Amino acid sequence: MASAIDATVPVTGSPTTASVRANFATAKAEISALQAGGGGGGGFSPGGTASQLLSGTGSNVNVGTGLTLSSGTLSGPTTVLPSSLTLRSPLQATDNIVVYDASNNDLRATPAQFVAYMLATGGSFTKPVAVTPVLLTWAATVTIDATASNNFRVVLGGATTFANPTGMIDGQEINLRLKQDGTGTRTATWGSKWKWPGGTAPTLSTAINAVDRVSGTYVQADDVIEATCVKAYA
Repeated sequence: MASAIDATVPVTGSPTTASVRANFATAKAEISALQAGGGGGGGFSPGGTASQLLSGTGSNVNVGTGLTLSSGTLSGPTTVLPSSLTLRSPLQATDNIVVYDASNNDLRATPAQFVAYMLATGGSFTKPVAVTPVLLTWAATVTIDATASNNFRVVLGGATTFANPTGMIDGQEINLRLKQDGTGTRTATWGSKWKWPGGTAPTLSTAINAVDRVSGTYVQADDVIEATCVKAYA
């Protein structure tokens, strides 16, 4: 809001002069208006009814309305986004997003927090969502770090033991692309948590550059990965 304080009014002389009192009264009124949320100045205001939540920097400032602050407690819709915001896919670190979670009176103000909030509370994506695959370095024993991704790829350079992955969470999907190298005939054995239909681990394709895929779901209650293998993509 534009200030009505008159900077040209003399303020010299006794502090009880009319000019000083007038400017002081104007400043007090403007501050009260901002605290009440009626001045469009942004921020959360005690007792306000139209406070605004600002996000963005410089000229790229978007406004979301509908939040109030009463006795130190936020109230308003569960999710608040800047009214003119168009979400990109994927979200970028430079995106300015603010979400208010009424369940715990908390603000989430970064893309990562927004994504976590959406995944925790449900929702739908209108653009493709990809989980970046991790290229595993072949070794005689490969241990997948399940905190790194859901998708993993490895070129088999010899007989390989796939140990029990680390860092799994309940319900997590693990997808593993297995490719034979230029020699082929590489075999695989599996850690105790990998479980297969009928209790029999798969025999991999043996042709040079052959591709098989192993997919599984981690079941925390039984501490197992229920897996299947689709062979010989061509």
